[in-house]
Amino acid sequence: MINNKLTQINQEQLVEINVPVKPYIKRYLIKRYGMVHKISKRSLIGFMMLDLLDKNITTHDKDQTKTENYTFLIGDYYFKKYGFSMSEDNINYLSGCFDRLFNEDFLNFIDTELLKGSLNAYQSVSLFLSIYKIPEAELKHDSMYRKYQRYSEENIKKKKQNNNKIIAN
Repeated sequence: MINNKLTQINQEQLVEINVPVKPYIKRYLIKRYGMVHKISKRSLIGFMMLDLLDKNITTHDKDQTKTENYTFLIGDYYFKKYGFSMSEDNINYLSGCFDRLFNEDFLNFIDTELLKGSLNAYQSVSLFLSIYKIPEAELKHDSMYRKYQRYSEENIKKKKQNNNKIIAN
């Protein structure tokens, strides 16, 4: 069961919401937002979560395919204004959003590295996985490279050459 928990930091009452995610998504979120993320309207995740909160007490069954939890903290102000809980559908929606955010950042990262011209796509995949400390056992390098190939829709070598021409001009 996934339950909300009351925490206290710096004299402020905070409520924890744990969202089940895949281990590599948790590493990605930690690298991007820290060990826990205190939600506010300033971050995309906080903005989304505030819309999904409600004041009904709910418990959730853990999704067995997602073996890790990423923790969000809700401060007093948002707790009183929006609520402290999320439905199972909203938790699953948020988890799916994290998967998509990870994939978009991955594809943009590879495109950016190709624009720089110093690495090829295969090396860029390795770099991305090493930055987020994602082991091969959790996410296969070749699968991610094939994902990028499907995304690019054109020959990656031509794409890199065209990008280098754009930079040179």
